[in-house]
Amino acid sequence: MSGWSLLPPEVRDIILKFLTHHNNIAPYATVSKEWQSVIEKKNFGRLKLHPSSLDSLQRLTEQQQGLVKHIWLNIELKRYTCRSCRKMESLTSIYANNKIMAEAITRLFFILANWKQNGGGLTLELNAYSPSDSEHCVHRNVACLRLQFITQTMDFGTAHPLMMPYDDHLNQLPSGFRKSSLRFKLLPTSVKRVTIFEDFNENYLEIFQHSQGINSHLNPDRVRITYPGGGAAFAKKSRQLEHFSVAFLVDACHFFDACQPHWRWPHLRSLALTSRMMDKNNPLPIRRILEAAAQSALHMPELETMTLWNGAKGEACAFTWCRQDASISWRGTWDFKLHPSVIKDWKKVAYKYARHEFTVNEELLMQEIRSHGDAIQYLGLHSVVDNVSLWQIRRENNCG
Repeated sequence: MSGWSLLPPEVRDIILKFLTHHNNIAPYATVSKEWQSVIEKKNFGRLKLHPSSLDSLQRLTEQQQGLVKHIWLNIELKRYTCRSCRKMESLTSIYANNKIMAEAITRLFFILANWKQNGGGLTLELNAYSPSDSEHCVHRNVACLRLQFITQTMDFGTAHPLMMPYDDHLNQLPSGFRKSSLRFKLLPTSVKRVTIFEDFNENYLEIFQHSQGINSHLNPDRVRITYPGGGAAFAKKSRQLEHFSVAFLVDACHFFDACQPHWRWPHLRSLALTSRMMDKNNPLPIRRILEAAAQSALHMPELETMTLWNGAKGEACAFTWCRQDASISWRGTWDFKLHPSVIKDWKKVAYKYARHEFTVNEELLMQEIRSHGDAIQYLGLHSVVDNVSLWQIRRENNCG
C-alpha cells in the first residue's frame, strides 16, 4: 500500500482513529503493519469471553497478550423454572452453579498465571447469569438480582495457581459474596488494585418486601446487612494494596473500627468505601466515620484520594479527601455541614502530607436520584464500577 505511506502522519492518524470507532475491523489488519498494530490494539484491549472461548485465550501470542487490558468473563449458569423462584435455591442447584463458576474462574487463572509480566496490569470482570433470568424479570428490565460484578486489576505474572480442593472453591464463590472476606485473604501479594462492587436492585427488593405469598419470610432486606468480620478482613488485607474500592459489601465503619493504631498502608494511593450509616438521619455516625477515616489516613503516606459514599433511591452523598489540592469535600442531596472536629482531624492529614493550603468544600446535589447508579453518576464516582456495568445498573433501576 505505497499510497498510504505517502500520506502525512497527521492524515494517517485521523483515518486510523476514524477506523477504530467502528466494529468488525479485523479484516483490515492485512492492509499494512501500521493498520495491523492499531487494529490489534483495539481488538485485544477489551476481551468479552465465555468459558468455552478460554482455549482461544490460551492460544494468544505473547505480543497479543501484552495488548489485553480488560477481560470480561461471562459465565452461564443453570436454567431454572418459575417454581424455583418461589423457594430457596436447592443444594443441588447451588453446587452445580458453583462448580461451573469454580471451573471457569480456575481455568482463567491458570491461563493468566502463565502470561509474562508487562507492568501494565489487567482488569478482570466476572459476570454470572442464567439464560432464565430474562424470562423471570420484571418487564423491561435487562437483568435479575443474580447479576453480580467484580472488577479486579491484577498482576498475574507472579500469581500462584489456586491449589485448594474444589469443595473449598465452591464455598467461596457466589452467591452474594457471603464468604468474600475469606477469598479476599487468599489474594496473592502481587495484586495491587482491587475493586469489588456488589449490585442490587431496589425495585425488586420493594416488590419482595410487599409480597404476601407463602414464602414472604424469605424476602430480603432493602439494606444489605454487613458484618464487622468482613470489614476487618478487608481492612487488614488493604495494607498491601495501592488501590482499593469496595461498594456495599462491607461498611466503612466496620473497616475503620478494625484498623489498629500501629497499622500502616505504605503503598495505598486510593481508597473508596460505602457506608449505609451515611444518610440524612445519621449526622453523628457520619461524623464518627469521618473522624476515624482521618486517623487512618495519617498512616497512609501515599494516599492521594479517599472517598466515603452512599447512594440509594432518593439520596446520595460522598466525602472526598484530595491530597493534590489539600481539600476535603462533601457533596450530597441534603444540607450537611462538616463538624469542626472532622475538619480539625483532616487538617492534620493535610499538614502532614499535602503542599497546599487546606480547604473545605460543601455542595448540595440537585439532581433526582432514582438509584445507586444515579448516585454514582452524579457524584462522579466512575472508578467504583466500570462504565458498562454502570449503564446497566441505571437502566435496570430507572425503568422499573
